[in-house]
Amino acid sequence: MALSMHCSLMGRGFAVTNPFSVGQKVRSKDLRRRCGVGGDRELGGRAERFKAWCGVAEGGEGGGRVDVQGFRMAGFVESWRLSSGGGGCGGSLSSGGLWRRFSAALLCSCAVVTPGMASPVGAVESVAVSDYVAALVTLAGALGILQFFDELAKRELLEKKLSRKLCHILSGLVFMLFWPFFSSAPLAKYMAAFAPFANGVRMIGLGLGFWRNEALVKAISREGGQRELLHGPLYYAITITIATLCFWRNSPVGACAVATLCAGDGFADIVGRKYGTRKLPYNSSKSIIGSVAFFVFASLACMGYVAYFSAFGFFTATAQMYLATMGVALASAIAESLPLPVDDNFTVPFTAIGAGMLLLPY
Repeated sequence: MALSMHCSLMGRGFAVTNPFSVGQKVRSKDLRRRCGVGGDRELGGRAERFKAWCGVAEGGEGGGRVDVQGFRMAGFVESWRLSSGGGGCGGSLSSGGLWRRFSAALLCSCAVVTPGMASPVGAVESVAVSDYVAALVTLAGALGILQFFDELAKRELLEKKLSRKLCHILSGLVFMLFWPFFSSAPLAKYMAAFAPFANGVRMIGLGLGFWRNEALVKAISREGGQRELLHGPLYYAITITIATLCFWRNSPVGACAVATLCAGDGFADIVGRKYGTRKLPYNSSKSIIGSVAFFVFASLACMGYVAYFSAFGFFTATAQMYLATMGVALASAIAESLPLPVDDNFTVPFTAIGAGMLLLPY
């Protein structure tokens, strides 16, 4: 659904998005107070529709709430009057500064609730300018990490296998740090997913030889062959894209899937190669200490990102949720330890998704 706000005052037009923070509860009396409306003065028929949708009973002030998380507050101020008297709501705005007048003008607008998007054009128009900026910054960050390890490989400052795993760990974890900077617009998650999608396209181009970057191939492949990019690195980009589009930040499932893939699988290899003298009885290519490291680092990463997104109000983290993330990490560690013919970049995140859908809200 989209919660659209339209103001009609006199002056010039401005496009305003997300006047309320994510997860904020909006009361009808707050709307009236910000408009400077007092006593029995009403905002008009459309404000009454807003109150009715909020669940405010007749005669009951502020009884209902609107949870705007998951909604788009897309306001268009068609005209704006800066004079000291007679705002659009009938309240006096002369006591405040310029921004206060503008904010009051926006909030005293009529609130109309409309389900869905009226058209594809409306959906595109609803994307905030900040989403385009966030998408560009996210893409730059993703490509920047690859470029950083590319330079390390060129200068031979880091051992190849360690470079590859550090790139594996950081790419997805840093990518999720940018998720809160996108708006709640329906298309925001698609814009965020453009970064791993573009990375996947890059892997295909490099793997098929459409363009060449030997240093990057050396940094992120096991044996230094460009065709390898069509397997693990491409699967990595695909699974992160899927987790972003299917679960996004409103569910801990997607965050846990990416966290286990990046932190769990990455640190399991680093620790296992260095200290893994005792192998698993059912898989001689994996070590006990590597599987333990997977569980520990995956659990820490999952809990860290659950706390991170909870702090932004996308969902509420509970003690049960933190315990459930450990169950997700354990299931993924077991899947990673099995001698399966499928790449870990597929088995680990999809095991995490399956376990997360059983143990976590989504």
